Amino acid sequence: YNTAVIGSSSGGLAAFLLFWHHPEVFSMAACLSPYFPPSVVEMVGSGREWKGTSQKLYIDNGGDELDTRLQEGVDKMLEMLRSKQFEQRHDLLWRRYPNDSHNESAWGARVWRPLEYLLGTG
Repeated sequence: YNTAVIGSSSGGLAAFLLFWHHPEVFSMAACLSPYFPPSVVEMVGSGREWKGTSQKLYIDNGGDELDTRLQEGVDKMLEMLRSKQFEQRHDLLWRRYPNDSHNESAWGARVWRPLEYLLGTG
C-alpha cells in the first residue's frame, strides 16, 4: 500500500486513474502536466468518497501553449477534488510552473517536487 505512480501529460491521466480506481494498491500519485477530460472530472464527482483515506496526490502544470490549453481541465479537477474534501498540502499538492514547457526536460527538472511531497517530508 506504499506504491506510487507518476506520469506526465496523458501519462498523468493514466497515473490518476490508477490512483483513483485502485486505492488498495496506489496510495500516492503524481500527475505532471496532466490531461483531465470532462468525463474523468465527472467520474470523480460521482465516484467514491475520499474522506478517511490515507492517499496523497500531486498535480502540477507548466505555462506554455499546450499546458495553457490543458489548464481548464486541471482547474475543474482541482475544484472537484476539493469538493471531495481533498486539502491542499495535506493530501493534495498542486503547483504551477508558468515558465515551464510541456516536455520531458521540464518534467525531469521538477520531478523532485512530487517525490519529496509523496515520499519525504515535503
